[in-house]
Amino acid sequence: MARFPGIFVAVITPFKPDSSVDFARLREHVDWLVSDGGVHGLVPTARAVSMRP
Repeated sequence: MARFPGIFVAVITPFKPDSSVDFARLREHVDWLVSDGGVHGLVPTARAVSMRP
C-alpha cells in the first residue's frame, strides 16, 4: 500500500454570488495552504449539489 507522509487536506471550492467558481479565490486558497499552511498535498473533491441563487 502506498504511504503519503505529511498533511493532506480536502480543498474547498469557493463560489461567486452567481454560483460560478471563483478561480482567483481558489488559487489564493491553494497557495496559502501549500506555502503558509504547511500542507504537503491536496485532495480535490467533487460533489453534485443543488445551487440556489
